[in-house]
Amino acid sequence: MTGLRALALAAAFGLPLATGAQAATDNMDFAVKGIGASTCQRYLDVKANDRALYFMYLGWIDGYITASNKYLDDTFDLTTWQSTELFATAIETQCKKNADQQVAAVIDALTGQLMPGRLTQPSEVVEAEVEDTKFRIYAEVLRRMQRKLAQEGFYDGAPDGAYGPGTRLAVERFQQENGIPVTGLPDNLTMFRLLANEGAGR
Repeated sequence: MTGLRALALAAAFGLPLATGAQAATDNMDFAVKGIGASTCQRYLDVKANDRALYFMYLGWIDGYITASNKYLDDTFDLTTWQSTELFATAIETQCKKNADQQVAAVIDALTGQLMPGRLTQPSEVVEAEVEDTKFRIYAEVLRRMQRKLAQEGFYDGAPDGAYGPGTRLAVERFQQENGIPVTGLPDNLTMFRLLANEGAGR
């Protein structure tokens, strides 16, 4: 991943972040279990040197997001297009700024940044393919993407939540115009450029 790409993807989470954004008691604290209790420096060391242990962090991240989806009000999914690896890159960016910070605090702050763009209701998952690459994306996220592409003059079809030829062409035109590798895929960098500032789903 290039420095520009990493910077752009981390920015999708609104970094820099406030620290210690934990909530459960009146003092805004909660007990952290497992590998999330480690420091950012430990996270950085593991990410650089221990792939097997790093996957434990990825599992902890997925578990945290799943719990957030369950317990946050009006929330179906916080990560509507962001991959776990993207989330991990954002954690790395923040951890490099404060190595003594707890990993769980960083993740908690990041999930807060995702609230405005979350899905508040279930959405059909669309399966599509570009060339030999298959992908899955929420229909509601596709509609958001189509509306934004239309606003910017790249798409003139209906926001139907289907990844047809017109949508693919619009994505390719958007990628070319914005200096993104032209794949026709709604990858993390493309979605960030389109939807990072979108409001909450309805």
